[in-house]
Amino acid sequence: MPATPINWKLPHTYNQHVIDEINIAVKWFDTECHNLLKLDRTKLKTAVLGEMTQLQHEESSKKLLFAIYALYYQDYLPDPLNIQFSDIENARWVIKDQKYEVPKGPSDPRLQDAQPSNYKF
Repeated sequence: MPATPINWKLPHTYNQHVIDEINIAVKWFDTECHNLLKLDRTKLKTAVLGEMTQLQHEESSKKLLFAIYALYYQDYLPDPLNIQFSDIENARWVIKDQKYEVPKGPSDPRLQDAQPSNYKF
């Protein structure tokens, strides 16, 4: 099952940093799940951990991408093939970086007191 592309024309307004990094995540999850032939959470978590490690070693500035991967790894992203605006809001909330514009709060109340250090490299 291919990943569902995000309809950026909906009433949400995001800057180009958000759009670019979420599109990278959608493509990466689509490719990985296709390579696994089915959604195997354990194998996908292993692959996600590898991507997170790679981002850390590259000293990448893709903090939102890292946060999306971390949210999946910690079971806060229920369906990586169907990333929702609520998932994007959660990722923006946990990193609290003005580059991505910080929302008023997370969509998932469990993330209200999330420590940004857990979602940054």
